[in-house]
Amino acid sequence: MNIQFKKAEKKNAKIRMAFIGPSGSGKTYSALRVASGMGGRIAFIDTERGRGSLYADKFNYEYVAMEPPYSLEKYIEYLKAAEEAGFNILIIDSLSHAWAGEGGLLEFVDNVKKSGAGKNRNEFSAWADATPKQNRMIDVLMGSQCHVLATMRTKTAYEMEEKNGKKVPVKIGLAPIQRDGVEYEFTLVADLSIDGHLASFSKDNTSLFDNQRLVPDETMGQKLIGWINETPITLNEEFQSVIHSIREWICGGLKEDIDDERYEDLWREILNGDLNRQTLTAIRNKPEASAKRFMGWYIERNRKPQPPETKEEPPAKLPEEKESSDKNFVQIDTQAVFEEILNDDNNQRLINELSGNPFTPISRAMLYAFLKQFIPEKDRAIAARKAKENPQAFLEKFSDYIAKESAAVQTADSRF
Repeated sequence: MNIQFKKAEKKNAKIRMAFIGPSGSGKTYSALRVASGMGGRIAFIDTERGRGSLYADKFNYEYVAMEPPYSLEKYIEYLKAAEEAGFNILIIDSLSHAWAGEGGLLEFVDNVKKSGAGKNRNEFSAWADATPKQNRMIDVLMGSQCHVLATMRTKTAYEMEEKNGKKVPVKIGLAPIQRDGVEYEFTLVADLSIDGHLASFSKDNTSLFDNQRLVPDETMGQKLIGWINETPITLNEEFQSVIHSIREWICGGLKEDIDDERYEDLWREILNGDLNRQTLTAIRNKPEASAKRFMGWYIERNRKPQPPETKEEPPAKLPEEKESSDKNFVQIDTQAVFEEILNDDNNQRLINELSGNPFTPISRAMLYAFLKQFIPEKDRAIAARKAKENPQAFLEKFSDYIAKESAAVQTADSRF
């Protein structure tokens, strides 16, 4: 026997992805989003009584409903039909019916035990007939020339969680409703939660999403295709994809058409070059807030400068400042002190983190509004000195203000 080894490569490899979760976790919608990002013709096999057709206005896919009985032979027939029709991607919604649905494998085992031929057979011997059927179906699924995305229901249980000081029941998913260990057949297994439809990954052969919790979307599909073709999507390409997903919204709110190149340059300007994975995730997960922030920043950026006031003020101190009994106290320009604190790069990053916003363009107008609301004029000189010595408390309060009542957001909202 002449056995030869050769260099391993992902040639002709296909994605096998499972979406596992309880009812309401977003399995079907997530599968369609990822499939759309992968590109190519999408076939959709629906065992959920027509539920898969509900998204026809949002995605481009070709659909067929599988009616009961959900025998494994029927699954194999539909799998082969999709492959022969030349589809690039196949969504099976859901694989759980092949196990626990009408005509599924569990029912097959029961029927064998009850039948005349099997009346003297125990469950173990009945599974001797069932296991080859399961293995055949899995072999066909894994050998398909389509990328296969399959959903699986989970057994539902409830945990008690504390919210607002009270214990409330929260629905959680457990093991998938399929044969034990079936998830090991897949390249990627996304475990979806009802709260936020976030996915964590119990298995990820791609290593693209290790230790992440995120909403499955089109970008995930692009990354998977890039990984399988060994042409990974770059951060710049992903950045373009994310910001262009809210471009129409922004242009509509501003009532101004901004061309693509200038639009991208504006985003780089507002982010001040801080283009990283965390920023992209924040924009993707908060598209409405991100769009409003952009509009507020854009309006402020293009606002015509106001003519300077004719009244001259003493350069050394502000009118509201009073002499202090502290001999070491030096009169200061309070506005300049606060601006110096906010312009520090480390403080900028801290504000971004504390406010929970994808970016925080800070203008003098925002600082003025904050000071007017929270620090009386008579106290500003002392407050400025304390902030300069220890800025943490000031930054925390200012970040909270931005998160709730940002002048940029208020300005943008007024235009709708």
